[in-house]
Amino acid sequence: MTVSVADIHRWDPGDVREVFHATRSRAEAAYEAADGITQLPAFENWGGDAATAAQDANDRLRVDLDAAGNEALAVAHAASDAADGMERIKSALSQLESDASDGGYQIDPATSRVIPGPVPKAPMLIAIAEMAELQARLDAILADAALVDDDLASAINMATGQAPIPASAGSFPDSQPEGVGEDVQVGQDGRSVLTDLNRANNQALVDAMARVRAAQAEVDKAASAAYTYGPGSPEAEAALAQLPQLKQDLAQALDDLGKIPDYSGIHPNSIAVGPNGNVLFPYGAAGTTQQVLGTLKNGTGEIFDQGTSAYYTYKDGKLIATRFLDPGQATATNEPLLTAVTTAVGAGPLVKGGEGAWLGLRALFGREGADALAAVSGETVLPRAAELAAGRASSALDNLAAMGPGTWTPVTESMSARAAAYQVQVTGHPITEGYLVNGVKFDGFANGILTDTKGYYSQFIDDGAWKPWLSGEQALISHAQRQLAAAPGTPIQWVFAEADSAAVVSRMLAENNLSGIEILIVAPK
Repeated sequence: MTVSVADIHRWDPGDVREVFHATRSRAEAAYEAADGITQLPAFENWGGDAATAAQDANDRLRVDLDAAGNEALAVAHAASDAADGMERIKSALSQLESDASDGGYQIDPATSRVIPGPVPKAPMLIAIAEMAELQARLDAILADAALVDDDLASAINMATGQAPIPASAGSFPDSQPEGVGEDVQVGQDGRSVLTDLNRANNQALVDAMARVRAAQAEVDKAASAAYTYGPGSPEAEAALAQLPQLKQDLAQALDDLGKIPDYSGIHPNSIAVGPNGNVLFPYGAAGTTQQVLGTLKNGTGEIFDQGTSAYYTYKDGKLIATRFLDPGQATATNEPLLTAVTTAVGAGPLVKGGEGAWLGLRALFGREGADALAAVSGETVLPRAAELAAGRASSALDNLAAMGPGTWTPVTESMSARAAAYQVQVTGHPITEGYLVNGVKFDGFANGILTDTKGYYSQFIDDGAWKPWLSGEQALISHAQRQLAAAPGTPIQWVFAEADSAAVVSRMLAENNLSGIEILIVAPK
């Protein structure tokens, strides 16, 4: 079903939450009644057929109560998911409406289209591009809203008996504990796309800097040999003969590093993401607004940067190729940078394979401003370029460390309100966000540590052991194995709200030789 902006404005997540609370209470009451039946003392002293018949009747009643609880819990989960989705959609729409207003645009609630505002703030060509970007973001929100609307309809139909409740939908007492990561649906938003781009670019910078250092080492080695053996010696002459090519190699390595794009200043909210991985975002350059557009999904795809006139190709989270458009002509220039590089290494690639001359070096020095470009000479250009490259690589290393091994990404998973509140307390992130590492979801990442919030498991524990009807222990073991395999070498913490839960899970991990996961107890607030 199509959902409009006006429809989203009318949504009230609070009303849906009431359905969740009511059905959750019904489920818990059914489970408590079922547990109470197993502890009835009335027939403890009976024997014979009467006792057997009574016990059989109690067992059947307990099964019926468990089934009723499971059905109620299924409705509660569906309602909770729908309410979470409504809040997420309304928040995203509110942010988009604010961004549109700041840019001088409006969103028509009836037609769900971005239109010019009463007071234009940008030239027509820029306005067209900006409205296209805003419309792409709005279309993504509306597509997500349609899915949430389907979830809401399903919850309503199950609650009113107009739709069957899936037999496996209730998972509170007899399936598995919350937080084992099996029912997580992972999406893609502006932040996850930007993280993928920045991680790939930062890693490319680190790798490129290694090649720069290797080229610099060869230059230093030849220069040292020429100095050590002295003028006129065969060794010195051989070293001096190598230097021009070695300097050319160094300049090329620096140029390659300078061509790596930098999107660290982009705000995630400015990135429009389509359902098929299409991305579009603007950025400012030299007083103008440039666009980046293309496709990027799970770290693979290609984008075109209007500002640099270049295509960047990514695969499996790595920048694997850059291709700059041929300007169509070679223009002679006395630009100080090109003069300095030519003096240092000889004639460079004026036009080579469709690429202009030393574009990467221009980008490196362009960060320093016009004065820095004017000050370079044949003697200083390569050492200064190496310093600038080292600065970018150092920042890239810091950024990679802060990012960690994964990506924050939108997720959808079912959990109780209590578990959701506890997860937010521990991670500081909403439950609609997850940290994905090699396809495996964690609840959080901070200070170099991956976090999974396990919360409340006491209802599954009796006398320090799992209750006999629990079937979720293997799911927890498998979940631990997946997380350890996805993030080798990165500390992992599982956080519990209850000491008995932490003790049972800690023993379970030890018995299955699953080291590398630290168990913590954090009291709920």
